[in-house]
Amino acid sequence: MAKENKFSFSDMRLDRPGLKMVLGELEFMVMDYLWDKKNVSVRDVLRELSADREIAYTTIMTTMDRLWKKGLLDRNKEGKTFLYTPAQSREGILQSMVKKVIDSILPDITDSSMSYFINSLEKTNPEVLVELEKLLEKRQGKKD
Repeated sequence: MAKENKFSFSDMRLDRPGLKMVLGELEFMVMDYLWDKKNVSVRDVLRELSADREIAYTTIMTTMDRLWKKGLLDRNKEGKTFLYTPAQSREGILQSMVKKVIDSILPDITDSSMSYFINSLEKTNPEVLVELEKLLEKRQGKKD
């Protein structure tokens, strides 16, 4: 049974890239593995993650329980074992992050901050800038 989504972006760590801003390192590793899977046990995740580092079963279990409580994982009990599935896609979490940031800065956005955003996008991800231009052109076409 899915828990109510209690995930919050209030503790964003701006010194980390991407989803690691809102997920701890181990939380991210667990989610990264689970985004491509369904009905995965703690033991399955342990087997996958322990290939790269020494980690305890209870650490994985606690992390997955915390992700379930945050509403990022769904779980179902099969016998004595919980099986976990992502409750949100990677894209869904990213979209929520972007929405939170954009909604918080839009009231105070200036020409210079918009210019900085476009310049940064051009340097780091020019393909997204091209998509943004297409979306803006499409929007302008609807207004005409």
